[in-house]
Amino acid sequence: MTLHVVQSSGGLGSFHTADFVVRKHGKENVVLLFADTLWEHPDLYRFLGQTSEYLDITPTIVCDGRNPFQVYFDQHFLGNSRLAPCTKELKQKPCRRWLEEYCDPADTILYVGLDAAEERRMPGVVKGWAPWRVEFPLMDDPTWDKEWMKAECVKLGIAIPRMYELGFPHNNRAAASGRVRLSGFSCSASSRSGTPWPSTRSSGSARSTARTCRSSPRP
Repeated sequence: MTLHVVQSSGGLGSFHTADFVVRKHGKENVVLLFADTLWEHPDLYRFLGQTSEYLDITPTIVCDGRNPFQVYFDQHFLGNSRLAPCTKELKQKPCRRWLEEYCDPADTILYVGLDAAEERRMPGVVKGWAPWRVEFPLMDDPTWDKEWMKAECVKLGIAIPRMYELGFPHNNRAAASGRVRLSGFSCSASSRSGTPWPSTRSSGSARSTARTCRSSPRP
């Protein structure tokens, strides 16, 4: 029996990828694998919780336990717009540890929510997740772009994530690098628009909507 693991970032692409996989294979052997950086916009947790409820799948959440600034401190690193060690430490490593513990590459397929406009990223993603097989369902149709994804969410009655409304191209921490990289004096879309960024200290209630963890590999 094949296990279908969707790398869930809490954004539009990973949600529609998960929806595609569930429609094709059923929800019984689908895992939504989400790496919590403890530094997301509060609305990401709302969107993750709402879309997980729509898919009727409880997300499997992995967490290093540090936020990006703690990673910077541990690595004696100044956050900047060129390098992102926090992505490796807070997302890739926790997800890989989970995969190594629970998923045999022989009967597991990973899914990543890149669309046709992000095709240049595909080789690196495939290489980075070897030996697991990786598929990119949204690349099959160039019309499945961000505007299409937003429209589909509206049809489903799911509010579009706040990050997109603020001008970011994605909804996860990587897209929110404007916030993280303020330590490197980058300018964020939030600061340009004058919209204050909610404090992560007050995001507990939002995070709790998607905080139920499942440690077992099979749904």
